Amino acid sequence: MGAVPLLGLAVVLAWRGHGRSALPWLIAALVLYLVAFMVTSGVNVPLNDQLARAGDPAHAGQLAAKRADFENKWVLWNVVRVLLHTAAFACLAWVLYVYGAHQPHESRHTGASARIPVPAFRSGHPPGRAAPAGNPAPLRPARFPRTWP
Repeated sequence: MGAVPLLGLAVVLAWRGHGRSALPWLIAALVLYLVAFMVTSGVNVPLNDQLARAGDPAHAGQLAAKRADFENKWVLWNVVRVLLHTAAFACLAWVLYVYGAHQPHESRHTGASARIPVPAFRSGHPPGRAAPAGNPAPLRPARFPRTWP
């Protein structure tokens, strides 16, 4: 249930300009989650309550008929819920792509690329000198200059 309020907050923030390009997809995800919630509370929960009031488990014949009637409806609406949640998830995945595509690729502080450098591994010996034969030094990450503020 926490997804609906958080999506509502994301819609408000996007509406105010923080990710305006992702707003239509956020609204679509919110609507899909709300429809899935309505299906759950309007169809699946009443069916579960109806099954709980089905009667005494000692009458297996009566229970089997009620279960067959219940199961077809419940499975159908559960598949609808799965499709709604999957579509909402797809919208949110697309939001991440759209929002990331509209972000600057340059760092504001250094003008350098925003990618984080991967440390290179070296032998631990000064440049130009090889490790002594038969006694290699352990590998350790190379030091690199700090590029963030």
